[in-house]
Amino acid sequence: DRDVTGVQTCALPIFRATSSTTVALTWRDKAQGEESYVVEMSRKRQNGFQVVATLPAGSTSAQVTDLAPSTSYFFRVRAVAGDQVSPYSPLVGVKTPAR
Repeated sequence: DRDVTGVQTCALPIFRATSSTTVALTWRDKAQGEESYVVEMSRKRQNGFQVVATLPAGSTSAQVTDLAPSTSYFFRVRAVAGDQVSPYSPLVGVKTPAR
């Protein structure tokens, strides 16, 4: 039986804008028994989150592309195993630079 609930997905993920339209994400894989990681993004701090990447178990990085320049985004990550999920990582905000 896989149990990822109660497991912290990652310490504090690092999100940085690598261009005016791309954000790179990195984290430490601290989950055990995960089948995938899900990265969610929103332009609001508290709601409106949408899945922008689903990554295989053991993943420690992702890139989110096609973002708008000069725009703030909020990201969070969590591990998934079947119908069970870990708590979300700490929320991190990033603003893409102007073109």
